[in-house]
Amino acid sequence: MVMIRGEANNDNHSCWKSAMGRKRGLEGWNRWPHLHFTGKPSLRILRRRRRRFPDRIPPLLWQVTVMGKPLTLILLPFAFLGIAGSMAIDRLAAAEDFRVENAVYVGDEKEPRIVSTTIFLSGIVYDYLKSPAEITVFDKSNGRFVLLDVSRRVRTELPTEKVATLCQHLRTWAIGQKDPLLVFLGNPRFSEEFDRSTGELSLSSEAVNYRLNTVSADDGELARQYREFSDWYSQLNTLLNPGSRPPFARMAVNAALDRYQRFPTEVELELRLGGFPPKRITIRSEHQLVRRLVESDRGRVAQIDQFLAIFTPVDFDEYQKKILQ
Repeated sequence: MVMIRGEANNDNHSCWKSAMGRKRGLEGWNRWPHLHFTGKPSLRILRRRRRRFPDRIPPLLWQVTVMGKPLTLILLPFAFLGIAGSMAIDRLAAAEDFRVENAVYVGDEKEPRIVSTTIFLSGIVYDYLKSPAEITVFDKSNGRFVLLDVSRRVRTELPTEKVATLCQHLRTWAIGQKDPLLVFLGNPRFSEEFDRSTGELSLSSEAVNYRLNTVSADDGELARQYREFSDWYSQLNTLLNPGSRPPFARMAVNAALDRYQRFPTEVELELRLGGFPPKRITIRSEHQLVRRLVESDRGRVAQIDQFLAIFTPVDFDEYQKKILQ
């Protein structure tokens, strides 16, 4: 998925604006099938250097039984917002950890306009845009996006409910317009073809066409996470970039990928615009799936807790003003 701000959706608004001459610029304990929890958490507290971590809650010990054998779980709460430690335990059990390297190209350009890395870890997604340096955290279990501007050292938070509500208003508005392209983007309908032998997927219409090279996701959970993040991030991009196209065409592509259990290695988007002579814009994205995280990936995620502690919190409108400057 390459999306705006470097994420995996080649509807990338940064590329779109660049192509148009304007460049801009992520419950239950009892639901674990093999765990049987005995009693309440131990009141024993592990000793730690409180001078070094005065703002953190000490970890607790929990006695459990795994496959008939006793085991002690060390529960380590995270500091500040607790991004990495706040998701539900049942979500942790199901989540796949992987990384996607993304690059976005406009037209026939050889150098990418956007480069980003997206890390999926324990049910939370971390998107790192190379330039400008910005991090987007998608924390679905808590219903929020956390945006961090690394250069200006500011951060903000945006509820997913707000993102979804605004996009639904946008859909209603687009469908009511006279412009056929806007009407289509508000309620897209594609002719879909998938060749399982080659992995090529195409979604076609008069104005918007997608062609994708895909590989098997091999894991339904990976495909589900990828689609979920791509859908939400497409909607976030629309909110972050006033005047950008509605996200529903890309979401139709995501649904097709999920339906066939595929991962896109290359996505080509062709837009046919009105006017005389008619304009055609092509945006291409490449995605490399890395199925195992390395220590440096986990280190980048751990650093976010530090950023949350030291970056200045601002409201969303103020954050947008700083980003757009």
